[in-house]
Amino acid sequence: MSTDDTNSDYLLDTSFLIHLLYEKDDAVTLHSDIRGREVISTVALYELHKGSNFDPGEFEEMYVVGFCPEDAEAAGEIWRSLKSNGKPIGGMDTVIGGIALHRNLTVVTDNTKRFERIDGLSVRGYRDRS
Repeated sequence: MSTDDTNSDYLLDTSFLIHLLYEKDDAVTLHSDIRGREVISTVALYELHKGSNFDPGEFEEMYVVGFCPEDAEAAGEIWRSLKSNGKPIGGMDTVIGGIALHRNLTVVTDNTKRFERIDGLSVRGYRDRS
C-alpha cells in the first residue's frame, strides 16, 4: 500500500470496502469506474482489522491516507456541529468525514444518510436498493 494520495477523488468507506471484499456487484462495478482515483484511510483499515479474516493484501494497490492534524480539526468541527444539531454519527464515521472534507474527497459509502448529515461533504452511494 502506498501513502501518496495525489490525483485522488474518492475516499472509500469501510462499508464499501467490505462489499468490495465480498465482491458485491454494485461495489465491484463502481470500483471499476473509479479505480486509480480512490484512497482508503487508516481508519477504514483499523475497522477492517477488527474483523478476524481481513487480509491487507486485498488492497495493496490502493493509496492509504493517514489522519493528520488538519483532518482532526475538520472531524472535531463535524462532531460539534452534528452534536449541536442533535444528529451525531459514530466516531469513526466522523473521523472519515473529517479526512474527506479536509482533503476535498467524495466519500463512497453504503451509509449515505449518515454521511449526508455533514455539511459540505460530497457523498456517493453505490447500491441499487430497488
